[in-house]
Amino acid sequence: MYAYKVLLSFLFVFDIIAWSESNVLTITCDTQFSEVTNLISLLVCPPACATSTTTLCGTETFSKGSICLAAIHSGIIAGSGGLVTVLKTTGQILYQGSSKNGVVSSTCENSSVSYTFAGSFVKNTYLSRLEPLACSSTTNTINDCLSNRCLNNGTCHDTYNGFYCTCLPGFTGLTCESAVPVLPTSCAQVKTKTNGSYLISPMPGLVAPFNVSCQFEGSKGKTLFSHDTEMETQVTSDLALGYKRNITYMLSSRQIQAVIKASSHCRQYLKYRCKGSVLHQGLIVWGSYAGPDLKLKNHWAGTNTSFSCVCGDTGTCIDVTYKCNCDQNKNAVSTYDDGYVTMKSDLPVSRVEFGDATGVGESAFYTVGKLECW
Repeated sequence: MYAYKVLLSFLFVFDIIAWSESNVLTITCDTQFSEVTNLISLLVCPPACATSTTTLCGTETFSKGSICLAAIHSGIIAGSGGLVTVLKTTGQILYQGSSKNGVVSSTCENSSVSYTFAGSFVKNTYLSRLEPLACSSTTNTINDCLSNRCLNNGTCHDTYNGFYCTCLPGFTGLTCESAVPVLPTSCAQVKTKTNGSYLISPMPGLVAPFNVSCQFEGSKGKTLFSHDTEMETQVTSDLALGYKRNITYMLSSRQIQAVIKASSHCRQYLKYRCKGSVLHQGLIVWGSYAGPDLKLKNHWAGTNTSFSCVCGDTGTCIDVTYKCNCDQNKNAVSTYDDGYVTMKSDLPVSRVEFGDATGVGESAFYTVGKLECW
């Protein structure tokens, strides 16, 4: 009987060695998640990987970084190295950083692919990972998902001698045990009420979180969008709509539109300072602006009345026979027309065009303010 047991043990060890050689790959401390091609990979980390200097993104579920460093961060292995099972899964819009087991990870945004480790291998070393196989054969017929290992309605997937979880939106972790932090949709939902930069998520699941500038006036928080045309700029053309300027914002159009849709109000300030330069002359438009559709308006900011400015609507123009202060076209008079664009469909202001500004005694300057939403 003793001889029989020795023979079985010998055959088992031989089988394990053959299995591990054909399925397990030895990697370096700097091997990245991006190098993983299989959905499930069995890898061996060497010792002393805690000193790797590569950027690691996430907690338990990662978007990039050193595989071995992530395994130490997650508690899968210690500094002595060992076997890890990497699972390649679907991407997330946010990977929350943290400090765990002497390793600091960063908070990173949107990735099309995620990586995590099989939950049943937590804190196992290479040798202890192989030892349980002596109780069965190299073919594991036990369904590790029968005990409902995934929390918060996550879906369990059985693998060879292990499992992994697919989490519902809003949860992360090896067993979906951690809630993803709920971010404000705009500055209006930021609780600190201190001016500064904040991470917001106006359209969770559709647009990745991004940082914006927040300005607070009492309890009202405004989301501000900067661009490359905020300084007063001189018009350098005498032709109708001869001067053209496209406005480039610091954030993408998709991000800006997400905040506009999530906000109750948005506006953007425009000013045209003139001397002998008109915005309109009869039914001819000499100066105008356009929204995201790049279609020029036949009115100035602050009104929707054709060929008019704010003073034309209120009857307060310098010369009441005109609908804009600048339209009186007097070289001896310096004046201006200004107002806010408030129609969401016209925001952000994406282009301006002007003219009638370089003749004798003529001059004109324009200002485009930040987009504000609240």
